[in-house]
Amino acid sequence: MVTHISASQIKTFRSCNKKWWLEKVACVGERHDTPSTLLGKAVHTAIEEFFKSNTSLNLSLYPFLKPSLPWLESVKDRVVGVEVEFRERGLFTFETIGYIDLVLDEGEYIHVIDHKTTKSFYWCKSELELLSDPQAQLYALVAYRRYGKPVRFSHNYICTQAVAEPRLVTCVFKPEEILRAVIKLASTVEQIEAVALIQNEGAVEPSYDFCNAFGGCPFRTRCDTRPRQDWLSLVGDLYE
Repeated sequence: MVTHISASQIKTFRSCNKKWWLEKVACVGERHDTPSTLLGKAVHTAIEEFFKSNTSLNLSLYPFLKPSLPWLESVKDRVVGVEVEFRERGLFTFETIGYIDLVLDEGEYIHVIDHKTTKSFYWCKSELELLSDPQAQLYALVAYRRYGKPVRFSHNYICTQAVAEPRLVTCVFKPEEILRAVIKLASTVEQIEAVALIQNEGAVEPSYDFCNAFGGCPFRTRCDTRPRQDWLSLVGDLYE
């Protein structure tokens, strides 16, 4: 039974309804951390302790964090929250949960920052992509409700494969953007509510466009690929 939603759930659902259903309704499969996700968690913890306990970053263990140090030092006096947990009731049908890595008070704006470790800056989102990103939308909405100010949302990209300057990609959520985000999120949650009631796996449509995304969907062998194969065969027949 689905009792809550998160930004990651919304993102999964938007990419493939069936993958979300298998994970959250059928409870099929287990998530296993990869070396990259384990490193990402370790870096998040290191930055969290840097702010919460004034603990020095272990640059011998994480040398790629050295270029981030000046910026981290410079924002210390503006920090109003580190690893801020939220459990919001009343936003949508389900309780909405999540953690915000870092919150800064910048006067006119509240700045919400999510740290992202990456092997290459090639994978950085653009400002426009952030505006439509469910995590950015949801976190901006929660921050706006909590702090009552327009929100700047940033991905703080940290490259783990080189000692390189971090890359901050930022978008702004003013009240009009917040409203658009609410409408978009509410529409997705309404769809999630409907799919959550489905009891038969075969009644949930997969999205074949995402079968091979991010290393491949762990459930792709469960899906009937014949519709896609038949479509490709039809295209081939047209050229014979």
